[in-house]
Amino acid sequence: MESQQVVAGMRVFLDALYSDTGLQGMADAAYGVFGNPLFVVDKSYKYLAISSGTVPNNLLMEQENTLGYIADEGIQFIRKVQLDDKVRKNKRPLYFLNPVHNNGMLVGAIMIHNIEVGHVMIYELNKPFVDSDYELLQRLCKLISVELQKNDFYKKNKGTMFTFFLADLLDNQMGNHKDVKGRLEALGCKLKEELYVLSISMRNNPSSESKMELIINEIQRIIPDSLYVIYQNAIVLLLHFKHGNKLEGYAFEELSDYLKSNQLVAGVSNNFSTIQDMRKYYEQSLKAAELGYQIGNEFGIYRYENVSIFHIMEICEKSGHNLVDYCHPALETLIRYDKDKNAEFLNTLYQYLNFSQNTMKTAKALHIHKNTLLYRVDKIKKITGNPLDHGDELIKLHFSFKILQYLKII
Repeated sequence: MESQQVVAGMRVFLDALYSDTGLQGMADAAYGVFGNPLFVVDKSYKYLAISSGTVPNNLLMEQENTLGYIADEGIQFIRKVQLDDKVRKNKRPLYFLNPVHNNGMLVGAIMIHNIEVGHVMIYELNKPFVDSDYELLQRLCKLISVELQKNDFYKKNKGTMFTFFLADLLDNQMGNHKDVKGRLEALGCKLKEELYVLSISMRNNPSSESKMELIINEIQRIIPDSLYVIYQNAIVLLLHFKHGNKLEGYAFEELSDYLKSNQLVAGVSNNFSTIQDMRKYYEQSLKAAELGYQIGNEFGIYRYENVSIFHIMEICEKSGHNLVDYCHPALETLIRYDKDKNAEFLNTLYQYLNFSQNTMKTAKALHIHKNTLLYRVDKIKKITGNPLDHGDELIKLHFSFKILQYLKII
């Protein structure tokens, strides 16, 4: 009879798998076989599916249904009794009495390529478990593994603990700051005060999943404690540092060298402190990579703070504004003069402003003698009628050069 029950149950499971109704369809079908509510959770304790027929019978279950995650009390119990380890070592599904819900639970591990990515949990609510339930749950876990591997997100992220958590943040599907912070701490991660988002867009550099995994491993070696998710064909990392620290020095140089050698471009957002603002800073990081490469035309890493002015220009340009109209008239005068006289006064002024009017550094950058530079600067003042001695004028000129840089005129 048990053998017949297993065969009949497997037919239902396989029909659900082949019907392409997804994980939820499989959970609903499994409820009909087991006669008890069934949950599929990932390694971050997020509910991936809750079977039909599940009626919350206490306040805690209602809270979990609303959050879409196992409640903190449940996570604390799981960690206290080392339930994950016991399930991992057990050859078949494990039965335990859950004091949080005051009911028995049957739990089995979901494995993809020998990596544990989640659990299937059956709630002993409507009827007691029988021996065939253990066999059926073990087989169901394998079929759910097959279903998850059809999911592009899961294939790319390997079901790691923080991937769904970060994906929910990027989708703006998390609660208030207290909920988010508490959820992270329940998962064993206490973020430091300074947060950054680092993104590597793979849209123009198609990579296999194995290559993306190698890239992630290398970045996490350079920047320990970073959390990652592969989201919308980009590798997205949440970096966190103590107050006053940021991605700089040796780590920044090593990461930049790695990206250049592998022909990759990364963008880093401005720093922030409120975790649920991650979506906004993720967009900053993507824009930093896009505009940094567009302007600099080099692989490597770009900070949003260094390209934000170009972002403003892009927004103005998309609104129909002609950016050249905002340039200081002195630059147009120098462009015409250089063209008529075959001179290099425009670049001389650009470098002079770029080095904060430091004549030694400017002359070195232009590979000319200091006296030659002083002659050129004096000539520029006469041609433009601008003494170059007022802060507001210098800001306008420098901003105008940024426009020319954005438009690739210089």
